[in-house]
Amino acid sequence: MKYYSVIGDSISTFENTTPDGYAIYYDKRTQQINNLRDAGDMWWSVVGRTTGAQLLVNGSWSGGTVVGEFPGACSRERTSVLGKDGVSPDYILIYIGINDCGIGARLRKDVPGEPDQTCFASAYRLMLSRLREAYPGTKIFCGTIMRSRLVGNDQWDLVQNLGRRDLADFNEEIRSAAKEYGCAVIDLFLTGKRYEALDGVHPTAKGHADIASAWIQTPEWKEFISRSGRSDN
Repeated sequence: MKYYSVIGDSISTFENTTPDGYAIYYDKRTQQINNLRDAGDMWWSVVGRTTGAQLLVNGSWSGGTVVGEFPGACSRERTSVLGKDGVSPDYILIYIGINDCGIGARLRKDVPGEPDQTCFASAYRLMLSRLREAYPGTKIFCGTIMRSRLVGNDQWDLVQNLGRRDLADFNEEIRSAAKEYGCAVIDLFLTGKRYEALDGVHPTAKGHADIASAWIQTPEWKEFISRSGRSDN
């Protein structure tokens, strides 16, 4: 049996799939509002089924960022929980960064000697470094931040709503960090596709299908599937 784990923010949380004490967005109320029947509708579940693998740990935290001490995703507390009962994931799906953009996290250090967790570029690299250290034989996929579409308003733009226009810069740091640490980039942003969201951020069931479809159709994932010899699509 193959296993995968996930590290992300509220977009990837789902009740009873995350470690105890982790903040979640998709509780029973928000599941109903967004037409999610169960965890099988989540983007990561749809993606996981293309390999026939089972979820090991969903290490996502609602409101989570890459930067900062715990619950920052670069912290050892976050990067060390993706294995379970002595089993390491065969691959890890990473989709995180929108909250870093939303809070206006700095992209790079202002002065030498700053802690790595204080800005996005170095914090993302710290996260990957710690994942590599904890799970040396695991394949890591880094998703870039995807645009969304607001239900009922196709002109609404996530980046402008956040008051920031540098989402592309955050995604460039994700690409650069992934390349540096030998991770595969799933470039959702460059697909030009957008996922559906009632509030413009948190995907509906349709939105999760949008993310999964964009993920599965990238050349990197198709290559992975061809090598693993499994696809349900």
